[in-house]
Amino acid sequence: MNTQMLTPKVSVIIPVYNIGEVVAQMLDSILVQTEQSFEVICINDGSTDNGKTLSVLETYAHKDSRIHVITRTNAGPGATRDYGLSLAHAPFCYVCDQDDILHPQLFEYCLWALKQYDAEFIAFRRAAFTSNNLPKIERLPENFKQIPILIADEKNRQNAPAQYVKAHEIHVDHWVHFSTTTLARKYSFSQPIVRPWAIIQMSSRWLVSEATLHFYSVNQVGSMSRSKISEKTIQRFHEQYSILYELYAKERIDGDPVGLWAFMNQHVAMILKQIYNRIRRSKGLDKDIRTMLYQALTDMLYDFFFTKEFSFQYVRLRN
Repeated sequence: MNTQMLTPKVSVIIPVYNIGEVVAQMLDSILVQTEQSFEVICINDGSTDNGKTLSVLETYAHKDSRIHVITRTNAGPGATRDYGLSLAHAPFCYVCDQDDILHPQLFEYCLWALKQYDAEFIAFRRAAFTSNNLPKIERLPENFKQIPILIADEKNRQNAPAQYVKAHEIHVDHWVHFSTTTLARKYSFSQPIVRPWAIIQMSSRWLVSEATLHFYSVNQVGSMSRSKISEKTIQRFHEQYSILYELYAKERIDGDPVGLWAFMNQHVAMILKQIYNRIRRSKGLDKDIRTMLYQALTDMLYDFFFTKEFSFQYVRLRN
């Protein structure tokens, strides 16, 4: 279907790099949304796969005028997301990865929830899938009010973020949320670890839903989960956690009401788990070397991020 819309309700931003045909599953999940008023902005971030990725994107753009393809010099996912947002025309936006799958009612439900509760931001659950185990997507209840939802505003802002942290499956991915485009543009995606907290503080009212609306790829060719942990990546972690620690130092005067310390604890545990899994999968390394590398990275991150009072309660080291 070739649908032309002057003012779409939702702008979808997708940074794309060397993904080839895998991006088709993401685009297909967008095209079957029950809410059809959208635009898709695909940023080809300097792919180097001899035009394979660009060819797939252009094929979809040719079939549907709501899909726009922009190619530019490689700038990385954070800067590319920011650039995509600068091109958005819709009042609401959703930023996602190139290899994921969306629930077909994601746009419809999120637009309903933000209007129903007069909010700017909604976070929700996500679930993993692999190329051999595609997600089983269940239709949402006919009455959306049956889906449990947390509402945070000025009255309960101090306690709500802690609940946001406890809902581990909801907040893990820094950009798995749906928001107004105005709010999304207020803080850069180049600092994804800091960004959720900045957005929370900038939002007058935000929501956390129990609905599972986003499905992310694990260990698939081209998957973001297979990206490499580099020295530059670790340095970015350092920089962002320095910002978070400064924020925590201010909040802890009142007993850390926003639950920031728990967030840092939990998130770094996930970083360590990712590092461990990537080292474990590395070819050509025997068990002793993998264990040594993991322990060295653990010690480095621990020394940099944490004071003596930090508890590693979420981390389980395994050889």
